[in-house]
Amino acid sequence: MKKIIVSLMLVCAFISPVSAQKTVTIKLDTIDCGKWIDERKNNDAHFGQAYLMGIVTGMSASSHIDIWSFNGVKVNGKQLFFWMDSYCKKNPLGDTLSGAIVFADERTNGAYSKSR
Repeated sequence: MKKIIVSLMLVCAFISPVSAQKTVTIKLDTIDCGKWIDERKNNDAHFGQAYLMGIVTGMSASSHIDIWSFNGVKVNGKQLFFWMDSYCKKNPLGDTLSGAIVFADERTNGAYSKSR
């Protein structure tokens, strides 16, 4: 799992725009909340968990806001997964990408969305 996260971080570092003259378009697919809940219940969510950690790490890198340790308060992957379980139960028609944005805003008191 650490190798996947490091790989995603490296990809994010290389695809960020180098200058104002270059634009990079990134297509992000997502995992719907129904699939998230099913995979977590069946203990088969390894891909979804790595995906979610990569998304939050990429959001952190692109916004220059440390979502994982905002204001010195750290969260880890297990806490993120538990948070997403709750989000998906409350929003069964939602998806993990939308949930990640809500998570980032909750963690940063809205600073993440303000930075976009």
